Amino acid sequence: MIRPILTLTILIISMIAIINCGGSSSTSDGKSDSKSDSADTSADRFKDEPTDAAVSMSPGEFRRAEDMGAKRSGLNAVLLNDGTAFIFGGRTDGSSGFWLNYNFTSEIFDGNTDTWTMSGEMNTARADAIGIVLSDGKVLAAGGEGEQNKAINSTEIWDPATGEWTEISPLIEERDSTDAVLLNDGTVLVAGGRSEAYSLMNTVEIFDPKTNEWTSAAPMIDTRIAHTTTLLQDGRVLVTGGGKVDPPYHKSAEIFDPETGEWSPAGELNLSRRSHTATLLQDGRVLIAGGNGKRMIAEVWDPTDMSFTKTGSLNIPRADHQAILLNDGRVLVIGGIGNRDSGELWDSATGEWMMSGEMEVGRYEFGASILSDGRVIVAGGNSAAGVSGSGMTATTEVFTP
Repeated sequence: MIRPILTLTILIISMIAIINCGGSSSTSDGKSDSKSDSADTSADRFKDEPTDAAVSMSPGEFRRAEDMGAKRSGLNAVLLNDGTAFIFGGRTDGSSGFWLNYNFTSEIFDGNTDTWTMSGEMNTARADAIGIVLSDGKVLAAGGEGEQNKAINSTEIWDPATGEWTEISPLIEERDSTDAVLLNDGTVLVAGGRSEAYSLMNTVEIFDPKTNEWTSAAPMIDTRIAHTTTLLQDGRVLVTGGGKVDPPYHKSAEIFDPETGEWSPAGELNLSRRSHTATLLQDGRVLIAGGNGKRMIAEVWDPTDMSFTKTGSLNIPRADHQAILLNDGRVLVIGGIGNRDSGELWDSATGEWMMSGEMEVGRYEFGASILSDGRVIVAGGNSAAGVSGSGMTATTEVFTP
């Protein structure tokens, strides 16, 4: 009876050894090399649209700063010559019956203390206005959306020396949801927008700060609203996309030449876009990102052949967001419709996007500006879904690359 029992014992020990060896294999350094840890799961294979929390984050961080003195969305934010940031206007809390309320106030953000100081009140409350720092350091505010949610033509200038606003000659036409650039000769070009009759415009005006007067210029080829205007390194102006709230949007682009005063075609976007961003890069190209319709594909316009080439896609679709060129040449894209609380960084060397830190407050229709120390201020906007202005915030955050 001893031999059968011994044989059975050896058999059991052998089976245990086989089972242990089959579970995983080991390398020469003793580390597990199991492939089962990396197997796809159904959650990996079938993913919904990305959310801000679904993508890993890396460089840069947002930090809360002092709140603004007033809640506002659709505000303007610009960098002053002394390195401080200046904001004005926007929609504000409450409504007058069917109509939204608009803000008269302006504020200055000091990056040394990360605090706000109230400045002078505008003569006309407005949102979605033109906001340009002129060559002499003063700030031009023109047009926008005003009383009874209509486009206005009111124009005024803020003087940083006094903190006061002075009303000047109005735009020739009422317009909002437009865009403007400071030309190399110190004048300001304003193109397109929405008229008082809620129609799309292709008309163009130029402001001369020497006379404080507006003059008409050659119209654009296409009517546009919620488009972009970008001053190129050679002094010309690139205009891209735009369109009504509902698609189709424009794929077309055109260029204004101040030397001739004329417009000419400048290629075609790979995707039609509205409420997107266009950022002039250090090498003279222009990065186009986001837009209504969950646009994730980004593209780059090259002035040498006026072509649009796809680059890396955003991790998250964005519209009504902001894009800022950082001092190191990267582009920071922040927020957007859907209360996006994240940012992304685009690297021109690789053409790829990388998630940055998260804001404490998701927002769209907000203001953003780079500061003199290379940080970026993010202020106000809508922080809740629904009707524009229904979830306005006064919160401010500062991004450090």
